[in-house]
Amino acid sequence: MGKKKVVLITGATGFIGLTFLKYISKLKTYKIVVISRNNKKKIPNVFWIKDRLPLGKNSLNLIKKLKVDYLYHLAWQGIPNFTKKNCLYNLNISKDFIDFMILNTKICKIIVTGTCWEYSTNGQCSENIKAKPLNNFAKYKIKLYEHINNKIIKSKINFYWLRLFYIFGPNQRKNSLIPYLIKNTLNGKEIILKNKKNLLDYLSVDEVAIVLKKFLYLKPQSGIYNVGSGKKIDLIKIVKAIEKNLKKKVFIKYEKNKTKNLRFWSNLKKIKNNLRWKPKITFNKAIKKTIKFYVKNNKN
Repeated sequence: MGKKKVVLITGATGFIGLTFLKYISKLKTYKIVVISRNNKKKIPNVFWIKDRLPLGKNSLNLIKKLKVDYLYHLAWQGIPNFTKKNCLYNLNISKDFIDFMILNTKICKIIVTGTCWEYSTNGQCSENIKAKPLNNFAKYKIKLYEHINNKIIKSKINFYWLRLFYIFGPNQRKNSLIPYLIKNTLNGKEIILKNKKNLLDYLSVDEVAIVLKKFLYLKPQSGIYNVGSGKKIDLIKIVKAIEKNLKKKVFIKYEKNKTKNLRFWSNLKKIKNNLRWKPKITFNKAIKKTIKFYVKNNKN
């Protein structure tokens, strides 16, 4: 057996990162290295660097010695703080870190998570649509994409930018739509919403982990990839699924809101052709698993 490929992950203890980590920690043919302030010792086959971006000198020296092959940059500190100040801070520390990796290691793959908010359109979104950021988060994600793309343009590094749509599942932050609906329904509280007519693309976090894992052993064409269900789901379908599984009524109050309703979803043709992936976990199956998690961990 040859040398194990070294996989370095930032943001591995976040919502998406932790699910991904559980998937790949079982792979014995890779050495998994995680940068995190929190050492999750219960996860096997993982080497932990206890630090956070921007990294200290000792951590940077250690990374040089580890001879990293693949970088997954999932970190973005302070979510859901999408202020200009916080997004600019994340942009700068991400640029510095990835510049360091390009200059001081021999990485051959960089995988970074972007956001569907990089689109500002109605209907189905394909990767060739010109980016028009919906908010600060998307604006600074686009700047990060452009920076990395310019840095590796003359290199042999494969660079993958994943535009994630509306991801949900266990361990998601409690103020996100689906956990908010579930927890308030469990506790018999009224739910206050602003955008009644949103029509969006929801995908299980387990599917995202599967996509991320595929980049370990496949080498598709570099570029931007949509990661979504490819389907549009309205609020009524989500509410009905929660009511059915909890056998409780969801009480919603809609506030007047001047912002426009969001109505967009992913075109998956590129990722299907290049990565041989299409979602297999249905919305109903994913929402059932999510509800089960929040019922088990429900606290007022």
